[in-house]
Amino acid sequence: MDKKYRLQIDFSEKAYKELESIQERLDAGSKSEVIRNALGVLRWIIDESDRGNRILVEKSDGPREIMFHFLERAGKVSSDDRSVG
Repeated sequence: MDKKYRLQIDFSEKAYKELESIQERLDAGSKSEVIRNALGVLRWIIDESDRGNRILVEKSDGPREIMFHFLERAGKVSSDDRSVG
């Protein structure tokens, strides 16, 4: 069994309500499950960015690149990498 770590996190009321809402929408067993899933998605986004890939959403009028501003702050992408063609 994996070792478990207890973590205390302070949330604003707005962020806590968002966490509860996501937990309900996903029918997640716990808020920890929601956070673990979110970490997995974030890891995937970072890994794809590290490989030089872009994240796109296919809309009815064509693809749109999803920009994650935290990646710009971390130096993972530049504003020049925003075009979708």
